[in-house]
Amino acid sequence: MGSHSIDWSAVAFLVAEQASLPALLLNAQGEVLLMSPVLEQGLGWPRDSIGSVWVDRFVVASAASTTRWLLHRALVGAVRDFETEVLTAEGIARARFSARPVGEDDRGVLLVLERLVATACKAADADHDYEVQGIASGSYGLRNVWKLGVAVEPGHGTCFEKLHGRTAPCDKCPLKQTDSTQRSSAVVSAHSEHSYVLTTATALGEDGARVSVRHLSRASLGSVMLSRLDELVARGKLTTRERAVFCHLMEGRDIEDIANALGIGARTVKFHIGNVLQKLGADSRHDLLRLVFWPDTQMAKSP
Repeated sequence: MGSHSIDWSAVAFLVAEQASLPALLLNAQGEVLLMSPVLEQGLGWPRDSIGSVWVDRFVVASAASTTRWLLHRALVGAVRDFETEVLTAEGIARARFSARPVGEDDRGVLLVLERLVATACKAADADHDYEVQGIASGSYGLRNVWKLGVAVEPGHGTCFEKLHGRTAPCDKCPLKQTDSTQRSSAVVSAHSEHSYVLTTATALGEDGARVSVRHLSRASLGSVMLSRLDELVARGKLTTRERAVFCHLMEGRDIEDIANALGIGARTVKFHIGNVLQKLGADSRHDLLRLVFWPDTQMAKSP
């Protein structure tokens, strides 16, 4: 594509018409002017990304500065093809672009995706710990990482990008519940048919946290649960009925299920739940789960 003056509307029309062409049109500031449907579907980038700064949102943080330099060179025709790591809906991938300047005076660049290869980045399978900053802003910057107790180089980027190959925070992320009012939180999720992942987060300062990820077998998780339940029941001086309700809550049962299992009414179950929360110093079922996996959490004194 030549460097002479070009009608931008004609370029946009051409790219839109050629729906089979995975193309991206950027201005000199790196803002998205147009994105073809094929590229949007292939990378999983939503249409509301149009107009945003492409590099900041869709290029892996560690490759951002190099990509900006390459785009600057592409604007003046000095670079024809380049590769960079991008974030897709499926994780991190290596993308090869063919770049062509459009218009005069560095008005913009047309990028055509030629190749997209997924990287080996995936969720960590081994037990690990890491520290994050920028929770309030949602930036989740990764600071330190330890795998099996050994410090490793975290690189630049977010925790969900570098550790899990995701474009957004994990759906069940304990960092979403960790703030100045709740210093710790825990999430248990299924890892396989016979194992679970326990993820706990403890606040560090006002805008950071330390996260621990531990893999537990079904038997190990059951043993931990029973041991902690018995300890909390004794410390909170729960009655026999309150203990039964507490155990059913920790199994994930709703009020109707608990009522049927114990042969009592739903209102009575709610009454016992209120007593359990008060005696254990918790304010929700999620908070009860946190108490089970955080032995050092302070409980309110029972009346």
